[in-house]
Amino acid sequence: MKNFNPVRLMLVLVFFSIGCAPAGPEFVDLSYTGGGGPSGSGKIGIAKFKDARENTGEGYIGFRELSFNREETYFVEGLDLAASVTRAVVSYLEQSGYDCSAIEKWDFSESGMKNASDRFDYIIGGEILSFDCTARKNTTTHIQMEISLVIHLGDVTEQELKSVPIEFDLERREIKLSVRKMENMLNRSLEEVIENALNSNLSA
Repeated sequence: MKNFNPVRLMLVLVFFSIGCAPAGPEFVDLSYTGGGGPSGSGKIGIAKFKDARENTGEGYIGFRELSFNREETYFVEGLDLAASVTRAVVSYLEQSGYDCSAIEKWDFSESGMKNASDRFDYIIGGEILSFDCTARKNTTTHIQMEISLVIHLGDVTEQELKSVPIEFDLERREIKLSVRKMENMLNRSLEEVIENALNSNLSA
């Protein structure tokens, strides 16, 4: 065969085999990165949040399209989204001046709140209804993010229960996108969700 170059052929085959290979998982350190809310005080019991998403794998939070039909999947560190969101809420509260302690599972009912120890001023729990990010590659990378939570806030002293639904949607385009850049966007989004839910409702 004229001009046949076996080395060149091998390089082409390696290039395409790498290009078509799955990109594999990437892990995101999900945390609260803000500076807290309005200054407050008191003791708060924190029940671990419930991951109420449907048809979603453990710890999965989204994907990113790459070249050659590859896909990079995003998972939260530790594969426990509920634990990560709970820690983020605790971080927000502690930076705001509250003393937080873990409590047993709470069914988000008034009767459950009444059974809370009187050593707490508030108890807080919540449900994660959606937490998803997608990044689709075209001329630029089109990013869509959706977070939906319901935070349940029980005022033990006043025996009042609030359920605060929070929905957050973000859509933007990036020329270059890295895992760390996506992680930063997710954390800033979670920060906004937590602050919108608790900045006014906790002190009201």
